[in-house]
Amino acid sequence: MGSFGAIMPAKFDGWNLINQLTLNLMGTPGDITGIKGIPQPYVAIGDDDHGGSAGYAAGLSDAFFTTYISPSINDEISLGLGAAIVFPTDEPSRELGSGKFSMGPAVMFVYQTPKSWTLSLQAQQIWSVIGSQGRDNVSQMIINPTLNYNLPGGWYLLSDMEVIANWNSPSNQRWTVPIGAGIGKLCFL
Repeated sequence: MGSFGAIMPAKFDGWNLINQLTLNLMGTPGDITGIKGIPQPYVAIGDDDHGGSAGYAAGLSDAFFTTYISPSINDEISLGLGAAIVFPTDEPSRELGSGKFSMGPAVMFVYQTPKSWTLSLQAQQIWSVIGSQGRDNVSQMIINPTLNYNLPGGWYLLSDMEVIANWNSPSNQRWTVPIGAGIGKLCFL
């Protein structure tokens, strides 16, 4: 269905605090696979009495919050070290998320060229801390390389992928490597 994210930077005394919140809305028939934060496929249970179909789920999956502390290097390069926190916000059914509160270290690198290009790399390793005993523990590495080109009027072109390594899966099912592209517009509040 879609992801909605907000980046909230704050500057103070030669340092930047960069906070990123991502909410994922999704709908899927059948088993749910390849979604960040879900350690293994989970079979959705439909509700035929309320107009749903068997094996279908839709709604909010886990919410991701990442925070980085970054020294002010220059206007082109940003480096950051911080933490990733995953909140199991898919109540009450737990069909679309991990069912676990998870956290771990995060790093990021951003390079902005003077000619409208932005290249970035974010990486996190998350482990489950607490949560549903009926769901598998989480141990995942998430790598997100991004290529962005800024257009006039606040519009941009974007190519990104979210590479996920699920360390608890068998080795032949461990990696998910999707590729994505899109267009967007910056909005300032």
